[in-house]
Parts: sequence; C-alpha cells; structure tokens
Amino acid sequence: MGFGRLKPESITTDGKTRIANYYFRDMRVHEVKLEHDGRAMITDYFNEERLTISSGSNLERAILHHYMCWQPATHKFMQYYMKEVSGLGNIYFQQMETDKQRIVYSPAGHLFLLQIPICSRNVDQINDNAVDLDVLYNPYCYETKLITFLKDGEVDRKDIDMLNIVVPMAKVYSTVREFIRQGIVAPGKRFQMIIQEVSSAVSDRVHRSYANDGDTWSHYDLYLETLMPRK
Repeated sequence: MGFGRLKPESITTDGKTRIANYYFRDMRVHEVKLEHDGRAMITDYFNEERLTISSGSNLERAILHHYMCWQPATHKFMQYYMKEVSGLGNIYFQQMETDKQRIVYSPAGHLFLLQIPICSRNVDQINDNAVDLDVLYNPYCYETKLITFLKDGEVDRKDIDMLNIVVPMAKVYSTVREFIRQGIVAPGKRFQMIIQEVSSAVSDRVHRSYANDGDTWSHYDLYLETLMPRK
C-alpha cells in the first residue's frame, strides 16, 4: 500500500483496534488502524515524524481520501523517495503536480509509468529479459521522436522506440533498481528512464532542459513526442 510493504510482525490488536505498519526498506512510512466497525485511519511517517492523517468509513475510502488530498510537492517522504529513486542511475523522476485532480488506486494509492528509451546501448539487455518483462510487467511500446534543440538554433530529430511499464508506487524503487542492475536503462541523459505519475492526463510530451552538460553547447532542450497512440 502506498510507498510501503506490510511487515506482518508489526500487526497488533487490542481486541477492538488492529494496527499494521508499512515500510520502505527499514523506514516506517504508513500506519494503518482498523476499528472493529470497519473504520480506518492512515498516518504517513518520515523518520518517525508524523506527516498526514486521513480516515474513512472503511480502508478503501480512507485510501481514496488520503491520496486525493495529499500534496506531493511538499510531502517530505515523497521528495525523499524521488531522490532515492533518481539516485539509482540514469533516471528522470518528473515532479508530481500539486493541487490537481488525481486518479487513486486501491490499495496502491498511485501508479507510475516507467518510460525507457530503446537504443543500441540497451536493446540486447531488453531482449535478454523479454520473457520476465512480459510476465512481470506486461509492457507496451510506442514510436516517438527524440527532439534536441541546440544552442545554435539547430534541431536534431531521432526516431526511437519507448518501452513502457506501469508499477504501483511501492514498487518503483525496487523495479528501477533491478532494471539498472540488468542494464535495461541506457547511459546518457538523452536516454534517461522517465518516471511519471499515471493520471487522467499523462503527458505524451516530456520536456527536459539541461545546462553545462559537458557537450559543445551550454544549454539544450529535449522533447519526447509520441507518434503512435498508446496501446
């Protein structure tokens, strides 16, 4: 649920209330309380600091309320989680917008789209792991253009394919870590894995800007532009 995985040994009860804790690695991130009448309360934690609390008439309604109302841009654990994921390798984790209508999934909270550009540097690794990818993630591909706007005004266009995988947010870190280990994420900023929140309007165009990247230009913009509809 949410960012964490349940530790069965953390479940306690006093006969009226059951309490369960969810963890990211060894850090408690959620506490869930279930009353005997079904009412539920969810509390987020970061380094044992209490962050947000939501409740509902049952667990599903509590999850819905919790993730419809949260503000990811100021949520301490979300910001920490994004840095931890991005630190695994060649990753661009797009900031989740604040004050927008979101789609909430139970019990996941939110789903994330992992977009992996396919190029000569990772196509063999993707093919080597194709069976596991199909079984575990049910991925899909689409054609796109990698458009680079150079400092001198020139535009470089490159046709590429994107591998797309949807995972719950609790599994983003472990999935990305495994892909890095397998070499599925290619090096080079133009080929970064892009992570986006799955919402009612996942952008088909991703814009990224870099400065002083060691290239001959001091600044360039990258766009990924969808050419084919998502399957």
